[in-house]
Amino acid sequence: MDLPQIIRRTSMFSSLSVDEAKDFAQRCRAHVIVTGEQLFVEGDPADYLYVIVSGELVISCKSPTGDDVVVGRAGPGSVLGEMAVLEVSARSATATATSPVTALLIASEEFGRLIEVGHPAAGRVLAEIRRTLVARLRAVNTRLDALFEPDFELGADLSPAEAEEVRAPVSPLRALWQALMGGDR
Repeated sequence: MDLPQIIRRTSMFSSLSVDEAKDFAQRCRAHVIVTGEQLFVEGDPADYLYVIVSGELVISCKSPTGDDVVVGRAGPGSVLGEMAVLEVSARSATATATSPVTALLIASEEFGRLIEVGHPAAGRVLAEIRRTLVARLRAVNTRLDALFEPDFELGADLSPAEAEEVRAPVSPLRALWQALMGGDR
């Protein structure tokens, strides 16, 4: 397995030079899981960044009722757990293999050491993480804008009583969203 080449094929690490990718690869370790196994679990400590080399995963979160809600999929070239290198926190989702998966792992502590010593690759990777997270936030904003669009009338095809039952819980959320979005995005 040519780890430096695998690392450089991912968008988050594509700006690394060959030597930087080699250095980064030396700090990684390979991890293999089987179909149905979890790479990480929502609520567990976020202590690794993962580069998916092969296989497929489904990303899910628990709903307030305890149901698993699929929020995404990941495959070769995907990078998961990038928030783990920014702060020590809990995993925000669960990643479950839908086929055998090989992933490269770098400990958030190890990445933190790269940042502390001013490793040039760490700065470029952090810039890519920032771009990735900003893009995700913009996508969420777009979806929420559509949901809370004043012209979008919930329950328009229902009786007045049914429509009010649907609108009542959403009205305060719509007002909150409009207040939050009063600023610059």
